[in-house]
Amino acid sequence: MSVRVINGANEGFYPLAGKTIGEVRKALRDIFSISPRLLAMRNGNYCEDTTVLEDGDNLEFCLVSGMKGGVPDFWSESEILDFIGPSALDELKKMGCEEPYTKQQVSGLVISWSSKSGVVEAPNKLIVDFTTMTLRYGEQGPYKIDNSLKYRLLNRLSSRPGVYVHLDKLKRDVWNDEYVSDDVVNRQARYAREALEEIPLPTVTLDYKRHSWALLLD
Repeated sequence: MSVRVINGANEGFYPLAGKTIGEVRKALRDIFSISPRLLAMRNGNYCEDTTVLEDGDNLEFCLVSGMKGGVPDFWSESEILDFIGPSALDELKKMGCEEPYTKQQVSGLVISWSSKSGVVEAPNKLIVDFTTMTLRYGEQGPYKIDNSLKYRLLNRLSSRPGVYVHLDKLKRDVWNDEYVSDDVVNRQARYAREALEEIPLPTVTLDYKRHSWALLLD
């Protein structure tokens, strides 16, 4: 029974179903360089070390800050601009909110914009659901993204469709680690592109040029 474990650029599948997160943290501490200050996320949600893992779970160890799947506890102005857009930042300022913006403020704004909690709609009807890690495109979907890295990459690129984002920027925004290799980023982007092809969403694809990736919508 396999559990996918992720810490930065390190990831792998291990027979850990039935184990607690604390037991996994201890067993893989040296192999995955798991620092005690890293928080655990099970299937995109923060969990205590006493949580028991199930077959097929995705377990990720990550820092408190940064875009690590789901909605972060705190947002900077640059994160608001990159992931949601300038109109969201303007609206938060009109509401009297100041940086750093809280999860509650951002979620409240997103909910007010949509009839579905946690949903952000990008141009051309592409919808990324923060709460369930799914995609919708027009009347198609929802489609589950089964890997948190692929989801975060698609989430980042969907904030500005058609805009090519350099690998160095993706390393900081998605991995929160500027030392991740280009090969790791490119491999995950190819996995994400394959996931879109398998759904299939023929009018949505990822494109690469000049060391940058973009989400293209027809």
